[in-house]
Amino acid sequence: MRALITNDDGVDTIGIHTLSRVAVAAGLDVTVAAPHQERSGSSAALSALEENGRLVVENRSLDGLDGVTVLAVHATPALIVFTAVRGAFGEPPDVVLSGINHGPNTGMAVLHSGTVGAALTAASQGLPALAVSLATAHPTHWDTAAQVAARALDWFVAHAGEPYVLNVNVPDIPAKATCPVRPKWISRRRPRGPA
Repeated sequence: MRALITNDDGVDTIGIHTLSRVAVAAGLDVTVAAPHQERSGSSAALSALEENGRLVVENRSLDGLDGVTVLAVHATPALIVFTAVRGAFGEPPDVVLSGINHGPNTGMAVLHSGTVGAALTAASQGLPALAVSLATAHPTHWDTAAQVAARALDWFVAHAGEPYVLNVNVPDIPAKATCPVRPKWISRRRPRGPA
């Protein structure tokens, strides 16, 4: 199974490195194509820097992941997914993995997330997508995120038929303190308070 891995925090972050290690360990054929710099809050925007009508792309590498294609793309995560589906970075992916994001992607905030925007773009193009976030602005428990991402990825791969988005938020706590994964729909309730 070919997996495109992207995010909105940038190609050089620990989150994308962590998710890439999890995906390779799960036996996926991984290509990493992520923004060359942070693109948080870009939602599903389709914008990029081009040169002579082509995307600007730089080769990179991730320690410990020899043989994995790693690309820094001067574009938003959604555009990276949109072009990857059309073969911009090699064979089109079968699934899209996005993250591991620095900070939560919960409630209506998912509409602004570039990490979730990439996953939504994948689903709109007919692919299942998994978005993973470590739910704090300054995460420290990457081992917990890796363990939960691996569990979510096992389930995701087993259910990777129809296009859909699985958005996973991991608490920034020691792995031994985590609870079972619980599904939740995006809340449609309006906040209470003055009108």
